[in-house]
Amino acid sequence: FSTFDEFLRLTYGNDRWQTSTRVVYSSSPNDFKYRNYDKNVLILDDDHNIIGSYYPIERNKSGAYHDFHALQEVYYNTGHGDRFGLQAWYVNSKRGLPMLSVDHKENDDYLNQQREQTLRSILSWDHLRKKWKVGVKAGYIHTWMAYDYERELGNGKMEKMIRSRSTINTFFGQVDGEYYLGEKWLFTATVSAHQHLVRSIDKTLSRWITSSRPIPTAT
Repeated sequence: FSTFDEFLRLTYGNDRWQTSTRVVYSSSPNDFKYRNYDKNVLILDDDHNIIGSYYPIERNKSGAYHDFHALQEVYYNTGHGDRFGLQAWYVNSKRGLPMLSVDHKENDDYLNQQREQTLRSILSWDHLRKKWKVGVKAGYIHTWMAYDYERELGNGKMEKMIRSRSTINTFFGQVDGEYYLGEKWLFTATVSAHQHLVRSIDKTLSRWITSSRPIPTAT
């Protein structure tokens, strides 16, 4: 079987600005051959008597994947102890879920696939002084996920068994602090909070399930 992987990185920087762009793409049919020791195929004679058996050589089924990742980073240094940053990461993924090694279905008999699109973005501010520093981060994460399972029931038509869809929106904030007291003491503190908004549905049932819960933390 074959795989396709590409990677690109572009960077730029000076005394004030630093930027970085990274892109990754990976794909493969992932249909490698293997001897399936979980299947014992019987050899029969004309009278249907067992005269032998063997373990067949098969290909991995429904294992294809396509993954795209992009990361953009931008930082600005004021030159007076302040640094601002922006980070954005995007993922687009489509993956087949392989069949069990004891499954006798063919590729055309079913669809078993998971898809995901995620965007993560973070704004940051770091304030540095001689004896102390403060860091503040605020972010947003959006995730869309889908799972589809279809199979052929013997009449030539594909039946949609599962059509799961989930949307997750997360807001978060974090504050970090450090204070140096002399040369031997260092005090640190971190406070963070997350708000998750979740919405899920199985379109074969046509019923939405929603959830919302905040998660504050402090150390």
